[in-house]
Amino acid sequence: QGWRTLAAELDRFRDRLQRETGAEPLVAGMLWKMPGELSFYCRGQPECYSFGAALADRHSQYELWRPNPVSDPDAFRGKDFLYVGEEIPDAPRIFDSVEPPILVVHRDGGIPVAAWKIWVCRGFRGFPPRQSKASY
Repeated sequence: QGWRTLAAELDRFRDRLQRETGAEPLVAGMLWKMPGELSFYCRGQPECYSFGAALADRHSQYELWRPNPVSDPDAFRGKDFLYVGEEIPDAPRIFDSVEPPILVVHRDGGIPVAAWKIWVCRGFRGFPPRQSKASY
């Protein structure tokens, strides 16, 4: 519940960053299911990515679709991302800068039922190599 609420906030941030930089920011999520939800509900259904493989989440089809920021960092270097999820460990090594998160809360009848953090991450550098390969 609340995907439209989250997408509306992401669209607002996408507009802001495009005005500031002249480039459309990319959208990524922490969890394996996040890119599909974000792409479906965001205006224009942008291509979205998963950082899950780099953040120890379960594997998903987003790792197989290329290019992706975890497997193909060179294709994304210098790009800005809107990231939905928990704090990325070692974020200062992965991005030039990361703004403090904005908490988005979806309410149903005034009762909070879902919450997400949106991070504005500028200047993607790439994730450090994984220490071990997880099995599928």
